[in-house]
Amino acid sequence: MYKACSLRIFLLFSLPIIATSFLTGCTNSPKDHPEQMKAIIKIADSWPEFSVKRMQTLDSGFYLIEDPSIDDKNQFYSNKIPFYGRTNDYIKANNYADSIIILTEKRIDEPKYAQAYAEALVSKGDISLSRKRYDESFAYFTKAREIMITKAPNDCHFTVNMSRLGDIHFKQGKYRSASFYYKSAIQEVSCFDDEFLRVAYQQLYLDNIGMCYSKLFMWDSAMYFYNSALTYINENEARFPLKQDYMKTAKAVVQGNQAGVYAAYNNFTGAEPLYLQSIALTNTYDNDFAQTLRLELASLYLSKHLYQKAKSILTAVDSSLRGHPSDEILLKYYHSMADYHNTLSDRTSANNFTRKYFVLKDSLQLRHEKFASLDAGSNMEDLYQ
Repeated sequence: MYKACSLRIFLLFSLPIIATSFLTGCTNSPKDHPEQMKAIIKIADSWPEFSVKRMQTLDSGFYLIEDPSIDDKNQFYSNKIPFYGRTNDYIKANNYADSIIILTEKRIDEPKYAQAYAEALVSKGDISLSRKRYDESFAYFTKAREIMITKAPNDCHFTVNMSRLGDIHFKQGKYRSASFYYKSAIQEVSCFDDEFLRVAYQQLYLDNIGMCYSKLFMWDSAMYFYNSALTYINENEARFPLKQDYMKTAKAVVQGNQAGVYAAYNNFTGAEPLYLQSIALTNTYDNDFAQTLRLELASLYLSKHLYQKAKSILTAVDSSLRGHPSDEILLKYYHSMADYHNTLSDRTSANNFTRKYFVLKDSLQLRHEKFASLDAGSNMEDLYQ
């Protein structure tokens, strides 16, 4: 039976680009418009995460600024990147990151522009990681780290370095080392000037540590960190009334991961409501995550002989996969469908899905072999020397 534990790192693009907070803390030239940009971004952020009105508000406000400065343009582009990353428009997200690189590369010897340049490289690394271009992603993160150490050294070094190492190790299946890097990243949260970023990253890292332990089948440890993430969100969400959409989604993701722990313990009454609640809230925000939860829930239904409920869930997954499904979700779907038909003693259909599963699995294994051999930790940590 396909077991709950098919978890993924939550939303590389779920948080604002750090450069937006860093630049407002610098000494601005006479041509900068910090207060105007702050007001524009605040209004744009009042719209839901996926609303196109966020970008329309940002555009209409920014284009009223006469002769915007480099800092103004950087903040404008930096707020575009996460929106298009979240909506999977990676071409646009990448183009805005390139715009920042072009904007700042001639002044890269100045620390604040070096940081803006490095943040753009991190964005490109996130985009590459989302597109499964692992070598390319690793190269962007490494280059960004190098620039920060050589051009803009500070006590915090590069504030998202440890979490990116965690992301890479998680993708490689190195869950113990990934948990170490996420725990280390928590120590870097104090480097952020923006209070919301501190809270958002803290809960994200706690949840990611929980996912590492889930992958290691260390369920008690996993639940401890999921509970810690939820407690932290509950304690802080009231401080950010304009970020309630984000907070609700963040809690739903953690609850979906908690459901996987209950399922692993065969606790149906604990797992089912959390699965359903999380699917409902994450379906439009992160389709791959919601599909993973659906497939885990279908597996749980099969284990309880609730065949009609399992069929309903699998039908919903099938409908959503007719667009451009990710290979990982398709692999899980084939496995779940083989389980479903085996349970119904439909050997022909079960064998058909089993064959599809192994063909795709072999293809993905070849793709990931080179990436899995990278020693991301030692290569990037060499840059500390």
